[in-house]
Amino acid sequence: MVLLVMTVEFGCAGPKQNPLKSTLNAWIGRSIAEFVDQRGQPTDTVDMGLGRARFQWVTGDVKPSAMSAAGGNVVVIPPSSSSCLISLVATSPSPNPKLSDWIIESWSLNGNC
Repeated sequence: MVLLVMTVEFGCAGPKQNPLKSTLNAWIGRSIAEFVDQRGQPTDTVDMGLGRARFQWVTGDVKPSAMSAAGGNVVVIPPSSSSCLISLVATSPSPNPKLSDWIIESWSLNGNC
C-alpha cells in the first residue's frame, strides 16, 4: 500500500520536457529549407566537410537596465540577455547543395532555451 501511494504521489514528479526539444526532435530527417521557412535564415552556417554542415540560429532578447524605488532606496537592475543558440547538423550527398538538399540529422541547444 505504501509503494502504491509513493508511486501515485511521486510518479509525475520527474523533470518536465522542454517544448523546444520536442519540437526539434520532429525536425530530424526533414530538410533545412523547411526549417528556414519556419524560423528564417540561419544566423550562421559552418561547413563541417564531408557533406555535413551546422546551421545555427540565435534567438532571445536583451532587456535594458531599469531603476526602481524600494523603500526610499533606488535599486538599479543591470541589463540582461536571454539568448538561445539552436544548432542543426545536416547532411547532403550533393556536391553543391541547395538548402532543400540538406537533411537534418541532429540538433543541440545552448544558452537560455
